[in-house]
Amino acid sequence: MKKRIIAILCMLFWFLGMIPFMTSAASDALFIAVNDELLELSVETAPIRIGGITYLPCTIFEKSVTRVDLGVYYSWNAKEQKITLFSKGRTLEFDIKAGTAYSYIEDQEYAYQAVVRNGMPYVPAAASCGYFGLGCSLLFTDDTQFQLLRIKNGNQVLDDSMFIRSARPLLEELAGKQSSSGTSNKPGGSTVNNSGTSGNGIGQGTMVYFAIRADGGDNLNSIQNAMKGSRQVKGIFFFSVEKLASNDDTLRELVMSGQRVGLIAKGGTLEEQLGNLQEGNRLLKHILRQKAVFVLDEGMSAEIQEGLKAKGYLPWKANITVSSRGRSDTALYQTVLDRIGDSKGKARVLLDDNAKGGTISSILRQLREDRYDIRILRETDF
Repeated sequence: MKKRIIAILCMLFWFLGMIPFMTSAASDALFIAVNDELLELSVETAPIRIGGITYLPCTIFEKSVTRVDLGVYYSWNAKEQKITLFSKGRTLEFDIKAGTAYSYIEDQEYAYQAVVRNGMPYVPAAASCGYFGLGCSLLFTDDTQFQLLRIKNGNQVLDDSMFIRSARPLLEELAGKQSSSGTSNKPGGSTVNNSGTSGNGIGQGTMVYFAIRADGGDNLNSIQNAMKGSRQVKGIFFFSVEKLASNDDTLRELVMSGQRVGLIAKGGTLEEQLGNLQEGNRLLKHILRQKAVFVLDEGMSAEIQEGLKAKGYLPWKANITVSSRGRSDTALYQTVLDRIGDSKGKARVLLDDNAKGGTISSILRQLREDRYDIRILRETDF
């Protein structure tokens, strides 16, 4: 009977570990609370999402970080890439290289995966909390504008529904701080550090395509160098017709390094867009002696899509669009990785030319470490 109960518990914990927290597109930030403490987002507190699963930084179990003693502690062996969570009578060791976790109490291995981001170890939220008897709830405000992950050890005062209502004004205040600071989430500010690696093959089976909206930012050359230096990642750089003539040298460098050039069509009708594209290709023929076939689709009607295709153009539409405006380097890095992690099978990523080349290098490096398949877009992919 005892063995049967243990087997059922093992299956339950495995199931909890596989449950992805559903997320809302209304807000990039996933805020966090411990019992009745709403925490400001930082590297030490912010959850991350990969492949639809929410992960907690191990520092969330430090009382000095959260002001709450959850009764769970951790140790991190960076050399062996192992994380150990423990409490009185319970221990769970995550082997990052193997992509598993082991309980010495039950003598049981679980298919829980832990990851490392920027040198910080993260553990799966639902599985880890469930194993140690902690509550773990994903809450939304009534208008779904904010989402909040709440960790509880039974000493909380408010229930979830009352807590999320009470926290609404504070969530607005925290969101304002995040959007207006323009600094890293880490206290004092920081740049992206890539000393960590996940090694789990999280991205296997997901193809990633990159595009840059080159329409007025200042970092186009550094972005180009980042993509050229990261094992020759090839993407599409979309230019408005107005920007072509002033970027002739950059266009030549892009093409010489193997990048594709696309156009941003202006106009409310098919005829206006075709005329705009014709002018763009006239300039490209003069600058590059070639024409562009890729056209950025930012909400085209089906009629315009079909009309462009009939004229030999290929509308390209992102399913992940992330603006760097108002975001710190760390926030941009994590948002892009989160959204790619939530994508299924194919991620078409559109960034703008205000993003820093160093941040894009960090994103590409982490994607490779997570074994995503970064692809060169070809006409045959349509």
